[in-house]
Amino acid sequence: MLPGCSSVYGGYFGGAMGVIMLVALALATTDGLRRLNALKAALSLVDSTISLLIFALWGPVDWLAVAVAAPTALIGGYFGARLARRLNEEVLRWLVVAVGLAVSIALFIG
Repeated sequence: MLPGCSSVYGGYFGGAMGVIMLVALALATTDGLRRLNALKAALSLVDSTISLLIFALWGPVDWLAVAVAAPTALIGGYFGARLARRLNEEVLRWLVVAVGLAVSIALFIG
């Protein structure tokens, strides 16, 4: 239930979806963080693809923004996954918490 709710949120808004989905998966299973991160990446790909199709067919799309965001998201996802595989699981866990907290504070202040 929790990962599904984060997918609905992420499909519409997208902001911090990765962190929210990772937390939802961690609450729903007992797998290690690396496996959950890989599952989150796969679920995010499916979620984003379905959202893209829905918005492309029925929503207003700023295609210039898409041309910038799509390749940078793919590059970030690729290198992020490579980095996550190399990091110690405890370091990765704290890094996820720190980045999520920093983004939350930046959005709250700004």
